[in-house]
Amino acid sequence: MNKFFYMKLARTNIKKNRKTILPYLFTCIMTTTMFYILCSLSQNQGLMSMPGGGELQLVLSFGKYVIGIFAVIFLFYTNSFLMKQRKKEFGVFNILGLEKRHISKVIAYEILMIAVISIGLGLVFGVLLDKAMYLLLLKLFDAPIVLGFYISQKVLITTVLLFLIIHFLIFLNSIRQIHLANPIELLQSGNYGEREPKNKWIFTILGLLCLVVAYYISITTKNIFAVLGLFFVAVILVMIGTYLLFTSGSITFLKALKSNKNYYYRTKHFISVSSMMYRMKKNAIGLANICILSTMILVVLSTTISLWFGLDDILRTRYPKEFSIEENLKMNDTTSYGESLQNLKEEVKNVVAQQGLSMEEVESYTGLKFSALKENNNFYIDTENQTVEDVSRIYSLYFVLLDDYNTTMGVNDSLEENEILVCTNDEGEKEEELNLLDQTFLVKQYVKDIPFGRKDYFSDKYYLIVLPNVKTLQSIEKKQKKLYGKTASSIKNYISFETDGTRKENLALNDKLKEQVSKASGEKKNCFIESRAASYKNAVSLYGGFLFIGVFLSILFVMATILIIYYKQITEGYEDKKRFEIMQKVGMSQHEIKGAIQSQILTVFFLPLLMAGVHIVFAFPIIYRILMMFNLYNKELFILCTIACFVAFAVIYSIVYMLTAKTYYSIVKHD
Repeated sequence: MNKFFYMKLARTNIKKNRKTILPYLFTCIMTTTMFYILCSLSQNQGLMSMPGGGELQLVLSFGKYVIGIFAVIFLFYTNSFLMKQRKKEFGVFNILGLEKRHISKVIAYEILMIAVISIGLGLVFGVLLDKAMYLLLLKLFDAPIVLGFYISQKVLITTVLLFLIIHFLIFLNSIRQIHLANPIELLQSGNYGEREPKNKWIFTILGLLCLVVAYYISITTKNIFAVLGLFFVAVILVMIGTYLLFTSGSITFLKALKSNKNYYYRTKHFISVSSMMYRMKKNAIGLANICILSTMILVVLSTTISLWFGLDDILRTRYPKEFSIEENLKMNDTTSYGESLQNLKEEVKNVVAQQGLSMEEVESYTGLKFSALKENNNFYIDTENQTVEDVSRIYSLYFVLLDDYNTTMGVNDSLEENEILVCTNDEGEKEEELNLLDQTFLVKQYVKDIPFGRKDYFSDKYYLIVLPNVKTLQSIEKKQKKLYGKTASSIKNYISFETDGTRKENLALNDKLKEQVSKASGEKKNCFIESRAASYKNAVSLYGGFLFIGVFLSILFVMATILIIYYKQITEGYEDKKRFEIMQKVGMSQHEIKGAIQSQILTVFFLPLLMAGVHIVFAFPIIYRILMMFNLYNKELFILCTIACFVAFAVIYSIVYMLTAKTYYSIVKHD
């Protein structure tokens, strides 16, 4: 046999099956391109040199691993559609005299051709688009444009190796399927019918239970410490519940439609429900995958877009004032605290004046911050015996002095030695006494709001406590340090203020404050200075990176969703072709066939989109909690972005289904 025979046969097969292979080839090219771009950007030294470049490249590195893992799973999954569609073809080859080893050689050449073309074109497009994406990032982050062309040999090798390994694994999986099947099974693979599936109430109930538990976690989880861990638990439960409901619950749903005589005994409904009933076992996995991918697209896009457009809100939440200064104190003289705070204010005021600016909305106080467990009215610290279950009982404690409270609030309150004022967001019963680290205080009054601090809480539940004097504050600090050890907090002076300067002027002031105030503080003090203006570029890089990765991943997920839908329609079209030919012979019109197709799509294929919408609605509370960890508290913005993303995706989803329905119809209508 001619040594080029297998190569020619492979090339002929690719041309003959171009309707199914070309979309797969396009996906391979796009996936390779996207992986190369993210790998290249994550190692681009130009990004590292810009403000916030480290955070950006960390996000890009994370994205490259996500795309790499997704590429393995997705390309394997889509290739399974190709193999399923071509088993009959391989059966014919086997009957005509080609042994399984010969068919394996043909498959090897086909996969090699696809690999060479997809990797080659993917790298070409990747190299060309890499510079464009780099310039887009620089423009997005308002960084200076850098000339030159960057190609990383390491990235090229990494990309080639990864996708060669993926295609080799696909080859091994393909020949495994060929060698496990006999020629008759291959030849008749498209003719095997499906028995009517039975109701699996246990799996249906289990699927519903998984979703109910996941939704309950999302709605009831309030503590920030618990959010991330429980979020991944909820995601796993949603995925399990989705697969169970689509594989078992969908059958229950279709049987319910079948039992509805008024609905079922109509031509288009009868055909679509009966068709889906007998093939739901195969359809369900694909529909569940579409639902999961749709949910991922909506979550990724809505969160990253919200973070980007909420950037100003995030910075104002993180930095309520333009400047905030913390000064660690290590003093035993109780009379020195007020004096040290005044000295720090004078130092800061002088530097601000030197820059030609003025301080506005000044807040200054001496305080202490740490977290503790709460049981009834008792706050305590137990680092050795603390467990995961204790997360819900963690509170942030803030202690300030009465003198600072009176000055800030413009009042003249007084407290006895064992009395305190309390401001809290705890919705539980208001206790008359609080035990703070084995020290009991009477609550003189609960105050609605005390404008101290940045509200950078250790948890979402807090107590802000006004103490009568410095001695009491030092006593609590001493006990806290004994319990926490090296991780303990210290008493600090806090100053925050706005200025009348521009962002550029505030940046210059930030540099001067760090230079002169820290230097003036000497060895006795340790000042930490933060500025909204100085943090802006880092924030732009971080959240812009999230947006960039979010859009990249969403494009990849949309591409995956479209390809799954396309292959589902083609596969089902060929499976239904003979059934519709029979229907036409007994008198079913083209119009009725179209009606049956539309009914099938509307009845079942839009379920993934509907279910994804339900997932998003119930996931909203826990995702919003995660966004709060990034200091985004603008719920209205998140709601608007989520709705906009869902509407946009629903439009794309509908267009894809209309186009693929035409492909399905073009297959089944021919004789």
